[in-house]
Amino acid sequence: MIDSDAKRPAARCEAGERLKRGTVTRMDATSRHKTTQAPGVGAAAVSHESARSRGPAAPQDSPVPVFDQAEALDRLDGEPELLVQVATVFLEDYPTTLADIGNSIDRKDADAVAFAAHKIKGGLGTLAARRAWAAAAVIERAGRESRFADARGALDDLRAQIDSVLPVLKTLVSEGVKA
Repeated sequence: MIDSDAKRPAARCEAGERLKRGTVTRMDATSRHKTTQAPGVGAAAVSHESARSRGPAAPQDSPVPVFDQAEALDRLDGEPELLVQVATVFLEDYPTTLADIGNSIDRKDADAVAFAAHKIKGGLGTLAARRAWAAAAVIERAGRESRFADARGALDDLRAQIDSVLPVLKTLVSEGVKA
């Protein structure tokens, strides 16, 4: 469902409103839902508009930034305080979510792998951490397809990508958004 004023998925706007009101303080693990991808549409073939609703998409021929502050602010209606809140929540939650992914892989629980990867991918997408988002998307797909060895390998990449964005997010939280 698209919010006609903002041309954004209504759920994202609603989540932003809940964050602004302080009623959401953590990534909500109780709101499980299945995601589907249109048949024949790979990550590289996603249109610009659908990519915005699913997460950051990087141009195929350009270097992908670790973090795109302008895109993250755009996703959050230009509100710097909200960006700091989202980064704070992500920094608090990501270690547990990474552990959940690893434990789910060990248990060979495909649904749990896909769910935890989707959860962290959502936070990374909102933060416009494109490389880490892409790594989480690989895990999510591998989980859906019960490819546990691929998910395990991709988890190492996700950890490395998150490690590369952590200094930026920590600075953002401690110093706020720089113009």
